[in-house]
Amino acid sequence: MTLPAPHAALIAAADAPAPLALQRLRDAFDLDAFETRLVMLTFAVETDPAIADLVAALSGAGPTGVPIWLANTLLAATDWRATSFAGPLRRWRILHADTPAPRAQLRLRLADTVTDAMTGTFALDAAVEALFTPLHPPADAAPAETALWAKALSLQTPAGPSPVIIAPTGLGVDRVAASLLRLGLRPFRIETARLAARADHLVDLQRLFERDSALRPAALIAEAPADPPAQEALSALLDGLAAHVVLLGDTTPTGLRRPTHRLERHSFAPGDATSQWKLALGAKAARRLNGSVERAAAHFTLDATAIAQTAAAIREPVEAAKSAKQAAALFWAAAARAAWPEPGALARIVEPKATFDDLVVTPELQGELQAIVRQIRHAGTVFGDWNFGRHGARGRGAIALFSGPSGTGKTLAAEVIAHALDLPLVIADFSQLQSKWVGETPKLAARLFDDLDRGGAVLLIDEAEGLLGQRGAVADAHDRHANAEIGYFLQRLEAFRGLAILTTNMKHAIDSAFLRRFRFSLSFAAPDFAERCDLWRRAFPPAAPVVALEPEALARFSLTGGAIRNIALNAAFLAADAGGAIERHHIAQALRSEYRKLDRSLSELDIGGFA
Repeated sequence: MTLPAPHAALIAAADAPAPLALQRLRDAFDLDAFETRLVMLTFAVETDPAIADLVAALSGAGPTGVPIWLANTLLAATDWRATSFAGPLRRWRILHADTPAPRAQLRLRLADTVTDAMTGTFALDAAVEALFTPLHPPADAAPAETALWAKALSLQTPAGPSPVIIAPTGLGVDRVAASLLRLGLRPFRIETARLAARADHLVDLQRLFERDSALRPAALIAEAPADPPAQEALSALLDGLAAHVVLLGDTTPTGLRRPTHRLERHSFAPGDATSQWKLALGAKAARRLNGSVERAAAHFTLDATAIAQTAAAIREPVEAAKSAKQAAALFWAAAARAAWPEPGALARIVEPKATFDDLVVTPELQGELQAIVRQIRHAGTVFGDWNFGRHGARGRGAIALFSGPSGTGKTLAAEVIAHALDLPLVIADFSQLQSKWVGETPKLAARLFDDLDRGGAVLLIDEAEGLLGQRGAVADAHDRHANAEIGYFLQRLEAFRGLAILTTNMKHAIDSAFLRRFRFSLSFAAPDFAERCDLWRRAFPPAAPVVALEPEALARFSLTGGAIRNIALNAAFLAADAGGAIERHHIAQALRSEYRKLDRSLSELDIGGFA
């Protein structure tokens, strides 16, 4: 069928190749074929007088846009949603209707900013210019500093392209803007003092800015206001804004629900931190440490104030130390203490006491555990001095998976590693991390990792199968959000620059896609007879009054180290209550109690007369 010439000309305009700006909108807002063609048709009306005249002639009105009925007819639309506020074209203010009218009679026009972008001119919409001011930094940023921003901005969350980046005020707007510009992002400042006056128009402002930043990538910089109402207004803007945001200040604005990522006050290159340490320590102490300063500078992220305070406190003990080894140990412990996290309700801190001598595992497994210690201890040398970190910060940290039955020593091994590194152990509370409120998990995870990124602790997450289990089928928006939140947590885990240890007694329940993320995967098996003998000998401290301990007889029972420790402890309390030594019948009673707890048959205790 041959179309009338006017119709054919309009369809040809709709089918013209999409300019780059429209391709960006299509990708950003998932425009379908009809929506893309409709934008091209309205673009032709805005830029080609002949097309505008054809539309006016066909619609019987002046050249003020494309009537919805005509668009539907020309482009064979069957779904009116595309031209409603529920569709992306009007939701994101790509098209707008000039005057009120019945739906079919509404005349759609292309937004001026979109028209300009499709012809090669980029500018913010006039409605948001008063709130978002373009920045023109006077100087470029250092590559090392830019790399830090690239890492932070690459983090993805269900709430937006990245968390809100909380950065020290001392960095300065121009310095941050220069880094953003180097990354290909147009920097804009949020005029926070004007937010309150625009509070009724926040949704429009958010969508207009998201549309314009889809046309040409942009990022926002704001200086955190001190006034609580202004903080709440800023939080309302940022929570609904899917855009890169850098907030200069020391605190998170009141009411902000969107996840955050904090950049500490520190020198961006390890070499700068090394210089600060040596200057603060003084020449004599720095010479005594001989290499330890570089290791600490590479491992811990401390600001200039923390470095100065720690150096002042440790200078004299380092100078007075009897050996270089003792001086290095004193210095490392002080730096680690300065970087200690404060995870609050999300986790608890354990100061490790157990050593490799307390572990009863195979020589092979002990060797693998010591390999983890080596990699963390010498990360500064390998990634920094030897330049293995030339491709970026990812990979500087290490993730280890410890799998095996309960009680086989996984948590104890994590404590041993932390002790060997002279770092505290932070045990994450998974029930807090996996919040029952949709959308809270990324914020809780961000808070935990931001605190740990100073490098002052080993992170332990027990029962990781609950976090890393098979991702469920996506049946609704809740499932999609849950999967996205797990994805965000894993992304933060991969970007973590320290050591994270995850334990599970159900390795089979972990999604195979997650296993590649672990640099180490160690299996903890139930102890054999010889190992159980050793565990029974170690279960009772030298000071405990044990009468005729029979480790070989007790080792006949197939128990894990955790169960053996429980039995020894319970037998000790029974003896203490009786006012005497720990005897065979106390151990037998504790054995029976442990078997009942494990739902195991008491008939097994007939072996050796322990029934």
